Amino acid sequence: NVPDNIKIVGFDNTFVSSIINPQLTTVNVPKFRMGEEAFSLLYKRISENKKNSNTQANDNKSIGVELPIDLIIRQSTDQNAQSSSWNLEDW
Repeated sequence: NVPDNIKIVGFDNTFVSSIINPQLTTVNVPKFRMGEEAFSLLYKRISENKKNSNTQANDNKSIGVELPIDLIIRQSTDQNAQSSSWNLEDW
């Protein structure tokens, strides 16, 4: 029995997580913002490579970016959690 015997947490806060029974507790990831950051880093890398034509192709520096995430607590971890509705504006 969920959540009595086992608690389940998902990742990515997909639409399905809010419509199954019990609703799935999940980590909400800012997908749009993640795409913006990825594009920004890619564009910067391309621009730098054009300026520095002597840069080697093997120059792969790792860059870390931290984005805020939310834990959406639903019934798969807390049987007393209120049902949540899907909000496309926050997705």
